[in-house]
Amino acid sequence: MIGLVTLTAGAIVVNGYLATKRHARLATELLARANLDLAHERVSAYLGRARDAVLVARRVFAGVALDPLAPEPFERQFFQVVGTHAQLSMMAIADDGGNFVMVQRQADGSLDTKIVTRTGAAPAGGAPGLAPPGAGSDEPAPTVRWHDRPPGEATLSGHTVRLDPNDRFDPRSRPWFAGALSAKGLFLSGVYVFHTQQTPGITISIPLKLPNGRQGVISADVRLADLSQFIATIEVGRSGQALILDGKGRLVAAPPRSMPKTPLAPLTESDNAEVRALATVHDESAFTAEATLRSVELDGSMHTLGFRGIELPDTATEVPWAVAVVVPESDLTRPFEESGTRSLGLSLVLLLIAVVVAMLMTRRITKSFGLLAKETREIAQLHFDEAPRYRGTFREVEDILAAFDQMKLGLRSFQKYLPLKLVRKLLAEQTEPRLGGEFVELTIFFSDVANFTTLTEKTHPMAMAERLGRYLGEMTAIIEDHEGTVIQYVGDEVMAIWGAPTKVADHAFQALAAALACAARTNGDASTEALPFITRFGIHSAQVAVGHFGSNDRLYYGAIGDGINVASRLEGACKQYGVSVMVSEDTVRGTDKHFAFRKIDRVVLKGRQEPLDIYEPIGAAVVATPEWARVYQAALERYFLRDFAGAERGFRKVLEIRPGDGPAAVLATRCAEFATRPPPDSWDGAWVMAMK
Repeated sequence: MIGLVTLTAGAIVVNGYLATKRHARLATELLARANLDLAHERVSAYLGRARDAVLVARRVFAGVALDPLAPEPFERQFFQVVGTHAQLSMMAIADDGGNFVMVQRQADGSLDTKIVTRTGAAPAGGAPGLAPPGAGSDEPAPTVRWHDRPPGEATLSGHTVRLDPNDRFDPRSRPWFAGALSAKGLFLSGVYVFHTQQTPGITISIPLKLPNGRQGVISADVRLADLSQFIATIEVGRSGQALILDGKGRLVAAPPRSMPKTPLAPLTESDNAEVRALATVHDESAFTAEATLRSVELDGSMHTLGFRGIELPDTATEVPWAVAVVVPESDLTRPFEESGTRSLGLSLVLLLIAVVVAMLMTRRITKSFGLLAKETREIAQLHFDEAPRYRGTFREVEDILAAFDQMKLGLRSFQKYLPLKLVRKLLAEQTEPRLGGEFVELTIFFSDVANFTTLTEKTHPMAMAERLGRYLGEMTAIIEDHEGTVIQYVGDEVMAIWGAPTKVADHAFQALAAALACAARTNGDASTEALPFITRFGIHSAQVAVGHFGSNDRLYYGAIGDGINVASRLEGACKQYGVSVMVSEDTVRGTDKHFAFRKIDRVVLKGRQEPLDIYEPIGAAVVATPEWARVYQAALERYFLRDFAGAERGFRKVLEIRPGDGPAAVLATRCAEFATRPPPDSWDGAWVMAMK
């Protein structure tokens, strides 16, 4: 029996060594492909941040006029983005009249602003920006001014204004402007020399319709020098390198050892043998989405060369780009060869001992590892019960199980700080959270406790913490029962979303249903025992950026966009109108089959310019509209027709039918004021709110 086991074990060892040699070549290709995919992913993400920056800026500035004499909104947005994204050297906006606002990072770390003002219209004939004024044009010279900041200064304040009469910069003549208008969408330019810094780089731009029929373009710049510094950080094997080349056979970015003295030199003219080798094997296939691998001999050793085209989603490209890797095959095969040799020698020495010990310990090992596998599966499924008591031979297994218990304890605690839906989604997808997000249609929910500051002053902190904990716990349970995700608590305020991280088909309905259930639980009705707080709720549906934000080493899951501010402002407006739940017209459109509403008013929320109709849910859609609601709607129509006396009578009648109705009281008072001091003729019915 021992002889048979020895013979079998010996055969396995020898066969394993030979198999290692045979599979080394396959491993080389797999590892080279993995290095190429990693380099491609990191470069795409690097450029993707510039793409995301212009997409977000387009949404932020939709409908905002470009006034070079009042550049603060654009300067503030670009300042924040360029200041927090090291890969961006500039962000700018220009229109077809030649006006231009740009925030640029200087070599000393300061952020300066360049503003170009023109009084002329777009060039006559052809698409705007494709034929900028040239010599002999009647268009006046531009006014170019700079907001200069001290070295290293990265704040908006403290700048000095400088005029540059010699700068004739016209954004319409730049490739990124014409390219974005021609593409009618996202556009990645080829490499060109930046006008201001006189350094080569590329620009991602996107068109934007401006008021008064103007056409604008938003852009974000990436310098080739910054791109080369970034790609030098990508490790490829022990001594390999990653590079970027374009469809014209030029080297765009590379580590310092491979960068030519002349920027964008052809691959064939490089002093580096590895770069010249790329020129001999790359063709059109290098710029496709599929990875291409080739083997070549350089200086007596085999190297693997890989290519993969860079394609940004929904982005037109002037010149195709590709990521390339060059890695000596010995970097990839050496670990396998060394491991195989060591394993063979060690296996021969230990063969006799291994056979004897293996026969005695197989049963115990199998049982112990089975227990470890079970515990691992439990953790993978987010089941954090304590592990069973281990009674066996192996102290290591006992230590691992004890470590599992410690890990489960930490995970049980940690899951209280993160939405469990999100954690399970990431585990199911086997993806690591990355900085950034995507635009998703969501419904946003904000709630806030009325008079919380006063309550806090009158209550001991520990007693208040206990009451607030019960309140937030029950609010969260209701939200999660309606498929929502709580994003954050800020004191007594709750922010939740529907539609992410998991899709919710009827997200507006579920959010409003949750708000009404929370209102019944907190404000009380005939069938429930109210919680010890009176709560107000704001609901809004909009497309916002949702994902992982923060810094590279500390993320939070949340949402960013104007829709978040609208939902928060609606919650604040509840107090002014004396209602518990207020929703926007966007949410009404997604829920009017289920709920009945009354239109409260048309308002311009604090910090916004566009008017918004606001509503209050008053019951199920199948229930007849109460008389007071019909009288209110009729009075509101008179109000919008400037019949303030008739509207006031209607609102007073509502108060007779339904004493204490907040919106009716607010509108009645406003109508009385308008009856004596009418609004201007330009009044569109919208009430500008001065408070959040």
